[in-house]
Amino acid sequence: DLIELCGVHPNKIETIYHGNSFSQNIARFSLPKIIEQQYILYTGKRYAYKNFDRLIQSIVPIMQANQDLFLVCAGGGAFKSAELTQLKKLELENRVIYQPIQNNDQLASLYNHAQLLVYPSLYEGFGLPIIEAFACGCPVITSAGSSTGEIAHDAAVLINPNSMEDMSEKISLLLTDIFLQNELVHKGHARAQFFNWDKTANHTLKLYQSL
Repeated sequence: DLIELCGVHPNKIETIYHGNSFSQNIARFSLPKIIEQQYILYTGKRYAYKNFDRLIQSIVPIMQANQDLFLVCAGGGAFKSAELTQLKKLELENRVIYQPIQNNDQLASLYNHAQLLVYPSLYEGFGLPIIEAFACGCPVITSAGSSTGEIAHDAAVLINPNSMEDMSEKISLLLTDIFLQNELVHKGHARAQFFNWDKTANHTLKLYQSL
């Protein structure tokens, strides 16, 4: 964006990745549960660029086919009236759980016991929940474009965030393919180790010193 929209020369740009809030990899389903139901996880705010509306529309047939499955929305504030109206319209009002996040232990548990994390943003500067999910043993579905595909690399299932059909198909696939789940957990753990706050700090310091 700096190059294409602002005309900044590539030689003036240095990319420094964020770190990983969960520095130690966590084995899948190994932490104490805070939610007993089987669930798909969504984390953070639900602004338009986060693509939450397309997500809930895409999971309607999945929820219909899996009556024991829920959607957990972690953090991001309680549902607004318009969101509640939309959930009711889609007959999902009893299948979606809002879960506040009090600390990292709760967040780690939510990742750890999720069937998968869906992070379908249309645009992101980084996409920290992808790395957090990797570290916590959670399979990830995220957008192919923006920064998210770059961050996830080959450790997540990538979707076209503008296509509800693609989103629905990929969620259904990952829910039913145990081999793929295990493969992504393994790759996610390896990918999470690439992101380290000490590395971020040292890289930033070296850049300042070089100037």
